[in-house]
Amino acid sequence: MITTTIVLFLYVINAIGLWKMFEKAGIFGLWSFVPLLNIWLLFKIVYGTGIASLALLIPIINFFVILHLNYSQVRVYGQEDLLFKIISVFFPHLTRVYIGWSELEYIGPLRSLG
Repeated sequence: MITTTIVLFLYVINAIGLWKMFEKAGIFGLWSFVPLLNIWLLFKIVYGTGIASLALLIPIINFFVILHLNYSQVRVYGQEDLLFKIISVFFPHLTRVYIGWSELEYIGPLRSLG
């Protein structure tokens, strides 16, 4: 019971953060509550294409893909602080809330940042 409560809490926190992140990127915010679609759209925001999310289907590789996604999501919103990027790797749900509700602006996917 407690595990279900914790997982549900983290899901809601994540969806709230993604909601505002999506709106900053010009995507309808309520899509953040749709499982799988929210991951596809987050990959689209960070990498410029949702196809990259298919890498999550590959065992072992998916771990490193998620780490890179969490690290890179900060960069596409203009935050270049290394400490913040590291915190984003370990606490992605909280950093998504911060990114979504802060004054950070969406710059564009990684491939456009060079």
